[in-house]
Amino acid sequence: MKSEQYLVYHFERRAYPLRSPVFTVGRDADSDLVLREPTVSRTHARVVLEGEDAILESLGPTGTRVNGVAIVNSRKLESGDQILIGTAKLTFSSASLPTGFTVVNSSVHPQSDPDTKRTTIRTPLLRSGEKTGGRAFRVSRTWLLTGVMILALALFVFTRG
Repeated sequence: MKSEQYLVYHFERRAYPLRSPVFTVGRDADSDLVLREPTVSRTHARVVLEGEDAILESLGPTGTRVNGVAIVNSRKLESGDQILIGTAKLTFSSASLPTGFTVVNSSVHPQSDPDTKRTTIRTPLLRSGEKTGGRAFRVSRTWLLTGVMILALALFVFTRG
């Protein structure tokens, strides 16, 4: 009988079951495991299941490490292998999961599970073209920097005397 295999994402304390023949990892919203980090490619890696074996393939230009060693093309995973994709630390597990980890329901498509699809945090003042209260809200970086400089100058002048 085949044991359950997981990619465990320590930062979110979640375990992703490897049930489909190809499991993708990357920054793209269509990935099975989305990693919202700038060092992760849109399609950074994938795990291909071949019978009882899980084969990790590195697809991203910044590389993937397993147990501290960079992999070039592919590598068979063993239970307990530490995987580093960008700065995200994952563990491959075919044994029992650590206490306190949530198993992600793979029957729910990742796009419909809001907990696995966190939006990228952006500074609201620097958004361009976004509607706020029915009107376009834009502040260029130049105007923002100019405002900060005027404020600093005003503080300097008024605190000096």
